[in-house]
Amino acid sequence: MAELETDPAAREPWLTFAIVGAGPTGVELAGQIAELSRRALRHNYRNFDPAAARIVLLDGLDTVLSSFPDRLRRRARHDLERLRVEVRLGTRVVGVDETGLDVSTGEGETGRIEARTKIWAAGVQASPLGRLLAERAGATVDRSGRVEVQPDCSLSGHPEMFVVGDLMALNGLPGVAEVAMQSGHHAARTIARRLRGSEPKPFRYPRPRDDGDDLAVPGGGRDRTAPDRGVRRMADVARRPPHLPHGLQEPRGRPGQLDRGVPRPRPTPAHDYQATDTRADRRRSSRDRQRITERETPGFISEKRRVTTTSNG
Repeated sequence: MAELETDPAAREPWLTFAIVGAGPTGVELAGQIAELSRRALRHNYRNFDPAAARIVLLDGLDTVLSSFPDRLRRRARHDLERLRVEVRLGTRVVGVDETGLDVSTGEGETGRIEARTKIWAAGVQASPLGRLLAERAGATVDRSGRVEVQPDCSLSGHPEMFVVGDLMALNGLPGVAEVAMQSGHHAARTIARRLRGSEPKPFRYPRPRDDGDDLAVPGGGRDRTAPDRGVRRMADVARRPPHLPHGLQEPRGRPGQLDRGVPRPRPTPAHDYQATDTRADRRRSSRDRQRITERETPGFISEKRRVTTTSNG
């Protein structure tokens, strides 16, 4: 729509992206949109400059990545601002409509952001099953409806019951896929340990290292970390052109090779004669081809046999 709009003032809302929530999802989305508009899509339009896109990141707290260490918070905000992402903290969304958002600050000030594209990244409400389970088992839930669990992911007073993934509330862990997968594996290992008569161990989710290597702000220099060790680096995803599937991209610095994880065509074995005639002929010796021809063609006499027959006659 921005390409078709001729009025610059009317085009501006189409080029404004409002992202609500400055957690891992919001930070990555803001960096990716900025990276796409400033680099990947800058030559794709005629009537406007994609680099003029306005990306606004909103959060009701006073920091980005609130569950992460201070060093990572500062670095993430620095990288976002370097990408010209407008970070507005301490700002709550009080209304949303087709053309924008109504916001308010802690000081009671109100305002409006005209944005045709709104992305909610401030978290989700847990399944109603969490509250039902908590009522029946006598457990508690947090404000998102997640069930408070013991350090080994079991329910208090019910060691035979485990709650993992997005339905689990433990030590303020973020609701990301890596936490869900690792907590599920831990619950299975805990059950196996109990069957062997061993004591259960608490669930420990890897915390970010000082050098960092996992969650990243796309375009923010070298990869910046978050506590999702083993999660794919989002900076690499953002650098890939958006019009090609992820698995078909050429890895950086390795031309001519498909990305790892993409199945390669199975080479045809030497005994596989279901290939084309040309390939099969190349694999057969001349003697084999002659024998097959003599067998399959009635009345055929090879040149060598014809000469031998003539000389004997």
